[in-house]
Amino acid sequence: MGRGNYYASGDYAAQWYVEYEPNILEEAFREIEERFPSFHKQDKWIRRDSHVLLANNLFYIGIADNEHTIAVFLSSKDDDVTDGLAAQHFGTYKKGILNILLSFFDEVYVPTSSWTSQKIQSI
Repeated sequence: MGRGNYYASGDYAAQWYVEYEPNILEEAFREIEERFPSFHKQDKWIRRDSHVLLANNLFYIGIADNEHTIAVFLSSKDDDVTDGLAAQHFGTYKKGILNILLSFFDEVYVPTSSWTSQKIQSI
């Protein structure tokens, strides 16, 4: 069974589903910002459902309502000039964010289709 149906936008995009725990989310995002210093705090919306909390020249990182959980997303900005750089950095950001989420949350899920997801134990 799935954890919701939010899907991040962008040519290079990933999302993970976690339980909504505001204090833990805040700590996790602080850790993301420390691990990846090119990201800076933001408070803006892209699309109507994606709240950006961190951004750099290539990507947005944020949260979105995902039915009974919160989606944490990584979305590229899709600029023709920076797409090559986004492709180079995507894997590093994706793995790093997942590691951080696993260190803060007991359960982290990744989508496997529109309405299904799989629990990630470790990488």
